[in-house]
Amino acid sequence: MKTAISSKRAVHSHDLPYKSFDDLPLYDHRYLPRWEVDSRAYYRVKDTAVIIRTKMHDLSLTGVCMHVSTNVHANQKILLKMYLSDQVNLEAEGTVIWKRTLFNHDSYAGVMFDGLSQEKQALILEHAFERTG
Repeated sequence: MKTAISSKRAVHSHDLPYKSFDDLPLYDHRYLPRWEVDSRAYYRVKDTAVIIRTKMHDLSLTGVCMHVSTNVHANQKILLKMYLSDQVNLEAEGTVIWKRTLFNHDSYAGVMFDGLSQEKQALILEHAFERTG
């Protein structure tokens, strides 16, 4: 039996109820809509040289939820390059607000954008509405 370490205690793997991203019990403080996406992105933890390719899970005008590696932690600054389509991407800087690791060891992080310009917000809106209808 494998043991996972949480911030409070060790739990055995059969006790972990979260088998998929949708099972995570996250209290949602968002006041803006978010759009489910399955688009590629790249990120780099600030002050490091390693660029990591990833997938976004959802996107809003204030942040993004995306798959991350183990070297990402809450309160870190990261630099992002997100693809809204095959031809359109935008770059942003953000702060990791939360990180969760699932039963299958996939990790997701919620990143809040740091001062995203109105032009970049408009670009997100334009592509979000193209996806939904």
